[in-house]
Amino acid sequence: PYWPSISEASCYGQHTNGYRSLAHKFVVETEGTMRAQRQISGNEHLGEGLFQVMKALTFGPQMIRGIRKLILAQTRGQIEPSESAIRQHVYNLLESGLVEEAGTFKFQKAGKLYLLTPAGAKLLRAEISRRRKQSQTLTRVRRKVQGELRRQERAR
Repeated sequence: PYWPSISEASCYGQHTNGYRSLAHKFVVETEGTMRAQRQISGNEHLGEGLFQVMKALTFGPQMIRGIRKLILAQTRGQIEPSESAIRQHVYNLLESGLVEEAGTFKFQKAGKLYLLTPAGAKLLRAEISRRRKQSQTLTRVRRKVQGELRRQERAR
C-alpha cells in the first residue's frame, strides 16, 4: 500500500483535527482499528484505558466527562485520563462495535451518551475473569514464596 510521507500529507492543506498531518491521522486511526479488532478476536487483552472506559460504561449511558469522573472515582485518583484519551478509546470501541451511541444529553446538544453493547459486555466479563484468574495465580505464587522464605529464616 502507498504510505504518504508526512510532508506530502501536510501539503494538502486540509484540516487535520489535531493530528500532525493526514499521514499521522491515517496511522493513528488504522492502529486504533487494528487494536480493537485484535481485542475482539481475543488475540490481545484489553489495555488498561479501554478496560477502565468499558467498566465505567457498566453504570449505564455516559458522556465523556461522566466516564472520566467514574474512572477517577473507581481508581481513587490513581488513573487520571484526559477527556481526549477517553474520547479516542470510545471512538475505537465504537468502531469495533463494543460501544454504541445512546442519544444525546438533554441539556447539551453536543453531549453524546455512550452505552456498552452486548458484545462489549461479553468482552468485559471475559477480561474481568482473566484478570481475576491472573490475580489468584499471583496470590498463590506470592504465598508459596513467602512460605518458603519463612522456612529458610527458621532454618537459619
